[in-house]
Amino acid sequence: MRLQSNEIEDENVVKMFEEAQNRVLSMALLHEKMYRSEDLKHINVKDHFDLLIKELIKDYQVGLNIKLDIDIEEVDIRMKTLVPLGLIINEIISNALKYAFIDRNEGTIIVHLKHIKDDVFELIIGDDGIGMKEDFNIEGASSLGTELIQVFTQQLEGSIERIAEIGTLFRLTFNKID
Repeated sequence: MRLQSNEIEDENVVKMFEEAQNRVLSMALLHEKMYRSEDLKHINVKDHFDLLIKELIKDYQVGLNIKLDIDIEEVDIRMKTLVPLGLIINEIISNALKYAFIDRNEGTIIVHLKHIKDDVFELIIGDDGIGMKEDFNIEGASSLGTELIQVFTQQLEGSIERIAEIGTLFRLTFNKID
């Protein structure tokens, strides 16, 4: 995909290729980690998401000082849950790297994952950037990225809401589905 995108002159198409590459990267990292794991059922979730986020920052080459506020509990979630969760993280972090820190030298990416009860988990994810329109509603948005977030949230039998904080922050409550 990278080689093909180098031959394309239309910037919008190049951006679409880059976004597709990052979605594939998210899935590839998880499958590589699983392949290298001695126990195929248990993936170190913190290590996996740390690597995914750092790869996204490297791939977007934003040239900023990006601080990471990552607090991921040791949780027992597996592939059926990790794949859609990783793709949600990919979409939200990618958007933050593209839009949140315009005209800034630095910013913070926030990813907190914790077990709430039984098979229910909470992901707080976002940035301390310039924020979004006050009336933005992820359920009413129509971009491919927000549609993907909605689909993956449904796969996780979850719900997602925007948190009123500085920047753009979301709370995803979801079920372990494996």
